[in-house]
Amino acid sequence: IRREFHLEGLNLDDAEEVAGFVERTAIDNQKRIMLWREISKNCLEGTISSTWETDGEIEWRFDENKGRLIIKGKGPLVTYADGNKSCRMRKYNCWTKDECSPWSKKYREEIRSVVVCYGVSEIGHDAFVNCTSLRSVIIPEGVISIGNCAFRGCKVLSKIFIPESVKSICVNPFIECEQLRSITIASGNQHFVVVNNVLFDKGITCLKSYTAYTSSAYEVPNTVTSIDGGAFNGCTGLASIIIPDSVKNIGGYAF
Repeated sequence: IRREFHLEGLNLDDAEEVAGFVERTAIDNQKRIMLWREISKNCLEGTISSTWETDGEIEWRFDENKGRLIIKGKGPLVTYADGNKSCRMRKYNCWTKDECSPWSKKYREEIRSVVVCYGVSEIGHDAFVNCTSLRSVIIPEGVISIGNCAFRGCKVLSKIFIPESVKSICVNPFIECEQLRSITIASGNQHFVVVNNVLFDKGITCLKSYTAYTSSAYEVPNTVTSIDGGAFNGCTGLASIIIPDSVKNIGGYAF
């Protein structure tokens, strides 16, 4: 598989390159899953470093030379990659309980890239809050949920790719991501769509995140019935907005 897909030249610190490679190469869902499994294996084989640290169902370690954080399920990767097992990050809480993720507490300003390995099914609330040097996040197929404010304050994160498997995106994960300019949804995702860099549910009835759109004025589409919590929060360049009568619900801290 590795020879077939030429994984050796793949830059694991460039999520856009990795996601684009998967989208171009995987001809069906089975191939896509196989490819994400092999990318995770390739990442772990190329890691020279310390022991893994445990946090709930996951293990993580940080490569200080590369600035790369790797997150995987507890125990051998093969249990997840070949055994159809999955694991979840904890739901962190940086704002009211000071329960930030352990990697954020230790390496917040040093993390430049994140590789989430195949087998992790949920990215926790507040998982990467204020990782101010974070530029690249690899989110693999198999992740089904992205938690509240997961990337809040990642000021240099400019692009994000959301795989086909994601079914749930909670309160705007991208609040205060000042340089975010591109949200890409995998072509087969049945739950979300991006229109002019604004993230919606598939039916364009719920506006999830405006963060990547840079216009100073915006008119919410008249198909929208709800605006999620935090959807416009931190969008300091937004000067005016038109909200149609179709909108019946606006979540907390939406602006």
